[in-house]
Amino acid sequence: MNRTAMCIRMLQMLNSRGSMNKQEIAEELKVNMRNIPEYRKELEAAGYRIEWSLGKYGGYVLQDSVLLPALGLSDEEKESLHELSEYLRSNHDFSDADTIIQIIDRMLSNTQLNTKQTGFYMDHHHANISAQLRKNIELIRNAVKKHICVKIEYRSISEPEAKSYIIHPYSLVHFKDSYYCIAYSLSARDYRTFKFSDERMKSCTLTDSTFNRDKHFNIEDHIGKVGLMKQQAIKVEFLAYEEAALYMAERQIGLEPHFTWIDRTTVHYETTFEGKKEALSFLLSLGAKAKLLKPAELKEEYTQEIMKMIEIDKK
Repeated sequence: MNRTAMCIRMLQMLNSRGSMNKQEIAEELKVNMRNIPEYRKELEAAGYRIEWSLGKYGGYVLQDSVLLPALGLSDEEKESLHELSEYLRSNHDFSDADTIIQIIDRMLSNTQLNTKQTGFYMDHHHANISAQLRKNIELIRNAVKKHICVKIEYRSISEPEAKSYIIHPYSLVHFKDSYYCIAYSLSARDYRTFKFSDERMKSCTLTDSTFNRDKHFNIEDHIGKVGLMKQQAIKVEFLAYEEAALYMAERQIGLEPHFTWIDRTTVHYETTFEGKKEALSFLLSLGAKAKLLKPAELKEEYTQEIMKMIEIDKK
């Protein structure tokens, strides 16, 4: 066997047998004992940890009982693994997610991640975004990692024209086919959510300034559990009919949903939405196949929205 083969064979023996002295290894490999320390040096140079001790019961021991060397991950690779772990924790569409998360945790257990929460994923869809938006997203991702202030030209949903903002970007969020940036706005003096879209994010530029990231920042303080915005929770009860009843029985809508079949075509559904807007939007999407029962204050707004739709349809 050549030198490489000898090293691999020595590695295999230590992994399967535990402690072995130089004489035992040399006899197995049919080489001179003086070669064994050299093999050990080569294996350690490749990243394996081999301890040795003198005495009657001394010998070589392969640490951690693994046949893979230390990974030596770069910061970028560590961050990618961390984001993959966060993604899997946030999605429930992969059956072996828990196992993969455990593997990633073990891979990162002996490393230090310099940046945290550079990305956060709530839902898994392929976002249809333009080349310019992809460029903006990568720019923001870089700014999050390096704590760089960013100047954006942005049109909020309540403004007719775009305005200039200087932001401290903290995290990217992917939710329902769209990307968002959670950032501290200097003009608002508070955290805001900025959506990446061609109609809203007109431009995005790195500045020459950096910011000190708030060590107490937690992404979960700024987003909801099932929706993007963190709002006051509202519990609703409604009836769903016909195909909508089957649809509701198959889906987990809102927080802590519970349903009961009233008859073969009607489902009584109870759940909690994060905010009135989300609740109204979903209920209205069911059209005439749903009837809101509770709460009373939401029923009034629900009825008003239906009346507005009727008036618009008459025009």
